[in-house]
Amino acid sequence: MKLSKLLAISFFAFSIIASLIFANYSYNLTNKQLEADLNQQVNQVAKTQTQAIEVFLAEQEKIFYKTFDEQLFARLLTLSPDDEQYDQVLKLVHNKLDQSKAISAGVTRPPGIMVASKIRTMIGRDVSSSPGVQKALKGSKDLYSSTIPEDTSSSLLLGQGRSIFNKNGMVVGAAGMQLSMDELKEIVGPLDQLGKTAESYLINENSLMITPSRFLTGKNKGVLTQKVDTINSQNCSHAIEDHSDNIAFLDYRGEEVIGTHQHISKPNWCLLIEVNKSEILDTLLKQAIKGIIATILPLIFMFTLVGFFLGRYFDKKNDGRKISRYPCGIKRKFQPWYCQLIGGNCATYPNGRCGKVIKTRKFFINLKLRYYFLFALIFTMGCFFLITSFFQGWQNAAFHNEISDLFATFVLILFFFYGFKLKSQPAKKLIISGSVLSIISKLTQIILEEYILKFGVIPISYWIPGTIISFIGLFLIFFGFKEVAK
Repeated sequence: MKLSKLLAISFFAFSIIASLIFANYSYNLTNKQLEADLNQQVNQVAKTQTQAIEVFLAEQEKIFYKTFDEQLFARLLTLSPDDEQYDQVLKLVHNKLDQSKAISAGVTRPPGIMVASKIRTMIGRDVSSSPGVQKALKGSKDLYSSTIPEDTSSSLLLGQGRSIFNKNGMVVGAAGMQLSMDELKEIVGPLDQLGKTAESYLINENSLMITPSRFLTGKNKGVLTQKVDTINSQNCSHAIEDHSDNIAFLDYRGEEVIGTHQHISKPNWCLLIEVNKSEILDTLLKQAIKGIIATILPLIFMFTLVGFFLGRYFDKKNDGRKISRYPCGIKRKFQPWYCQLIGGNCATYPNGRCGKVIKTRKFFINLKLRYYFLFALIFTMGCFFLITSFFQGWQNAAFHNEISDLFATFVLILFFFYGFKLKSQPAKKLIISGSVLSIISKLTQIILEEYILKFGVIPISYWIPGTIISFIGLFLIFFGFKEVAK
C-alpha cells in the first residue's frame, strides 16, 4: 500500500473520530442552549400572561364594586315588598344594576330568591342551586369568582359575588354579576412564537378547562368538558408559589410535552403553558444536521485531502515505493511487540531486514486468545462510552437494558475473531458476516434505548431495521457453525 493511500485512510479515520467528538460536544451544547432559550421564553410568556390575566381580573373587580352598593342593597333586602318605600328603593337598585357593564347583575335574598336583576325576567327565580350563590350567602366579605357557562352560547362567563351585610353585621343576602371572559381568549391560546404545538390555557379549581384548547375540536373545544389531570396541573393545584421549572410529562391528549404553570390564587385558577417535546427535538435535530453539513463534512473532506496530498509528496520523494519497503528502523522498533502480540518468534527478523508484512487476515489468525478478549472488551466499552456521551452520559445510562446488549456484543466480537481461524471458507464468511451484522444491530439497539431514556417513547418502526439485521446476522452465524460441524 502506498503512503498516499495509507495517510488518506488514516486522516479520514482521524477526522471521523474527531468529528464524532465535536458533534457530541456541539449537540450537547446546542441542546443546553435550546433548553435555556426555551425555558426563558416559556417563563417570560407565563409571567406576561399571568400579569395580563391579573389585570383583567382586577378590572372586573372594579366593575363589580362600582355597582356594588352594600348600604342600598341591604336596605332593599330588609324591606318587605308591602312596605311603601320598597318600590322606590327597588327602582334605585335597578338603576344601579342597569348602569353596570356586566352582562347580568342581581341581588338575592336567602335562601336564593332573586329580588332585583338587570335582566327583569330573572326576578323571583330561585337560584339557590347555583354554587356561586351558595358561597356568596355564606357571609364572607371577600369577592368570590367562578366560571359559568352562558345559556345562549358555548362561551363562559365570569361570575362574581359577595355577601351583603346590614348595619348589625348580619348576612341579609348576596349580590352577583356575570361578566364576559372573551378578553381572556386574546390573552391565552396558541403560542406560535414558541412553536406550532405550543399553547396556553386556563383551568379552574376542578381542573376543567375554562379557555379553548388549541387541539380539541367541537363546539366547546374542551371548555368545562376537558379535565386536565397531569403532572403540570397537579403541581399547580398543590402549589402556593409559582412553579417555573419546565418539566416533561404527558398532557391531556396523551402527548409528551414540556411545560410550566403559574398559579392565580384569587380565583384559584392555573395557567398552563405546554409545547410538544417532539417539536423541540425536531428543531434540535435540524440544527445538528445543519451543523454536520456546514462544518463536519467539509472538515472530513479537507483532512482526507491533506492526508492524500501529503502521502503523494512522500510517494514522489521515495519513488513511489510501497509502505512495506520503507526504512526498517521504524518497523524494527515495534517489531518485538508485534511478534509478542501474535505469538511469533522475533528472532526470525534479522538485523537490517524488516521481514514480511503480515496481512490483516493472518494477524487475526495468529493473535493470542487473551488479546481477543482484550480487544473485544475495549471495543465494547469504547462503543458504550461513545454512544452514551451523546445522550445523558454513562453515569445515567439504561444499565438494566444495556448490560445484556453489551455482553452479547462482547460475545459477537469473539465470534468475529473466531471466524478468521476457520479453514472452511464458507463457514468463515458466514460467521464473520453474521457477527458484523449482529454487532451493528446490538449497537443500534443501545442507541435507541438511550434515546428512549432521554427523550421518551419512539415509534415501533424504528426497531424494525435493527431487528431484521439481527435475525439475518444470527441466521448467518447459525449456518456458519453448521458448516464447521460438517
